[in-house]
Amino acid sequence: MSGFAGLVRLPNDEAVRPEEPKTLQAIAAELPVYDQPQPQIWSQDGASLCFAPLRTGPAPQSSAQPVTLDHKTWLLGDVRLDGREDLIMRLAAAGERCDGQSTDEELVLYAWRQWGSGARDRFHAALAGDFSFVLWQPNERRLTCFRDLMGSRAFFYAIEGGQVCFGNSLRAIQRGPGISLEYDYYYLGDYLLNGWCLDPARTVYKPIKRLPAGHVLRISAGGYRIERFSSLPIEEPFRQKNNSEYAEEYLELLTQAVRARLPAQGATVFMSGGLDSTIVAATALRIAAARDAKGTVRACTADYRPLFDDQESDWAAIAAKHMGLELKVMHGGECVPFGNPDLLGSLAEPRHEPYLFFFFQQYCELSKGTRVVLTGNGGDDILSGNALPYLLGLARNLRLGEACGALASYFFRTGKLPVMRAGIRTRLRRWLLPAGGVEQYPYPVWLNAGFERDFGLRERWQELRKRTEPRHPVHPAGFASLCNPLWHATLEGEETMRGTLPMESRAPLLDTRLLRFLLRVPPLPWCSDKHLLRTASKGLLPESVRKRAKTPLPRDPVQVAVENGIWNPKCQEPASGLLQGMVDTGKLSETLETRAGSQQWINHYPLSLELWLKMR
Repeated sequence: MSGFAGLVRLPNDEAVRPEEPKTLQAIAAELPVYDQPQPQIWSQDGASLCFAPLRTGPAPQSSAQPVTLDHKTWLLGDVRLDGREDLIMRLAAAGERCDGQSTDEELVLYAWRQWGSGARDRFHAALAGDFSFVLWQPNERRLTCFRDLMGSRAFFYAIEGGQVCFGNSLRAIQRGPGISLEYDYYYLGDYLLNGWCLDPARTVYKPIKRLPAGHVLRISAGGYRIERFSSLPIEEPFRQKNNSEYAEEYLELLTQAVRARLPAQGATVFMSGGLDSTIVAATALRIAAARDAKGTVRACTADYRPLFDDQESDWAAIAAKHMGLELKVMHGGECVPFGNPDLLGSLAEPRHEPYLFFFFQQYCELSKGTRVVLTGNGGDDILSGNALPYLLGLARNLRLGEACGALASYFFRTGKLPVMRAGIRTRLRRWLLPAGGVEQYPYPVWLNAGFERDFGLRERWQELRKRTEPRHPVHPAGFASLCNPLWHATLEGEETMRGTLPMESRAPLLDTRLLRFLLRVPPLPWCSDKHLLRTASKGLLPESVRKRAKTPLPRDPVQVAVENGIWNPKCQEPASGLLQGMVDTGKLSETLETRAGSQQWINHYPLSLELWLKMR
C-alpha cells in the first residue's frame, strides 16, 4: 500500500506559511519508506503533498505523485482499479488517448476529465477496486476525496483553521498543524463494549475523522460535505437456462478478480484448509501457468498447535499437495495472549487482537519474496446464506410450484433441508429466556458509572443490538454482512497490523463484480452450504476439501490459554488514571476472578485498551 498525506489551505492566503516546511517534514516522516529512500514532497498553489510509493502491479503504476494530465487537476493516493480494459475502451470511445500502458492513476484522471463535472454517476461507476485518493483542483480551491466501497484502503482527515490535513496514515495526520490529540470518548466507549468502534466516521482522536467506505468527501473554501458514491446494488435474481452456467460464470468472474490482483512476479496466498482461500489459490495457479510463470504463487497457513489439536494446517497441506503448491506452516500455540505489548502500543489506534504478535509474524513470513497477499476474505457472506427469504418471496409472488420444486430438488440431492436462517431459533430463545438472556455476553458491570452515564453506553449497547430490517429481499443476511462496517474495519486493520512491511493484502472474493453476481444468484440451491463454490471447484480442489463441511476453529485459543494457566488476565500492571476514569477496576478484577469472567472476550477489552494507552 503506497503511503500518502497532504496539507491544503483553502483560502490561499499565503504561498507557504513559516511553519509549514517543518510540519510537512514531520508528516512525511510518518509515511513508510518502500521503493525510495524517503517520501516525495511536492508543494505548489497552496498544497503540500507527500507520497511514498509501493509498486505492486499487475497494472502500471505511477512512481511519482501527484499526477496530472492538464495541470488543473492533480491526483494523490493509492489506486488499484478493477475493469481496466472496459474502462479504457469507454474512455477511448469518448476521445481520450489512453491504452493498456496508462497507469491506474491516469485512468482516474481521464475519467474525471470526461465525467467528473457533468456525469458524476458515470465517473463513480468507473471507480471499482482498492483505493483511497484525492483530486486537488487549485484554481477552484477544491479537494475531492474518495475511499473504495469495501474499505480496503484507509482515509483520514482533519479540518482545522482553513487547512485540511489528509492521508492514509493516521500517524501522519497526527502531525498536522493545530491538530490536538484529544481522545474521542465515544470511540473509546464503543471499544469497551465491542472491541472496536462501530461508527465508521470516528477515530480514537476527536479532531481526526475517518472517511467511511464508499463515500466521497468534497471540501472547498465554502465548507465540506460527505456523501455516498458507491453501494452494492439490490437487483432481482436471475435464472440461467442451464445449471452449469452458474458455475461457469462464477469461475469466470473469480478469474477476472484474481487476475486483476495477481502481479506478474506472483503472490502469496494466505490459505486455510477451507473452500474460500483454496479456490483463490487454485485460480491464481491457473493464471500463473497461463502466463508461463509457474512457481510464482505460494501459500502460507497457520494453526494453534501445540496449544490444542488444530487440524487446519493438515487440510491446507492436502489442498497444497493436490495443487502442487509450496506451503509454509506456522504454529501459534506457543504464543501468549497479548504477548509483546510494545507491538500493540505501536499501533496508531487500539486494536483488540490477543494474538497480534502471531499475526505480525505471519505477515513477516508472507512478505518474504512477495509484495501481494491474496486472502479468502468474503467467501462466507452470501454463499453461506439462508433459503427462507427466497422461498417466501416465491410464495408471495404465487410461484408456489417453483418454491416446492426447489425445496424438493435440494432435499433429494442432499438428503436434508436447506439452512433456514430466519431467526426462528433466536425467537424461540427470546420467548423462553428472560430479557437479555440471548446475548453472547452480558452488559459489562465494570464500566465506570459516570463514564457510562455521560456517554450513554447502556443506550448505545441496546441500540447496537437492535434487529435491523432486512434490505435485500433474497440475500438479507449476506447483504447486511457485506455492508457492515466490521468488514471495513477488518480490511483496514490488516493493513495497520502489518506496519511498515512492504506488502498489501487483496481479497478477490470481495470484488464488486463477483459480489453483484452472487447477490443475484438464487439462494436455493446455489447459496446453501456453498453449493455454487463446491460445484465450481470440481477438479480444481481435492474431493476431501471440496466436500468438507464449514469448520470453525475448534477451540478459542485465549480460553484454552486461561484454562491451562498459560495466561492470567488479572496479571496486568496497575491501571492508568485514564482507564480508571472509564472502568471500575475493582469490579473488573472481581469479574476476572471468576472462571467465566476470565474467559469472556468482552472482559479483556479494557486490557488491550490499557496496553495501548500506556504507550501514548
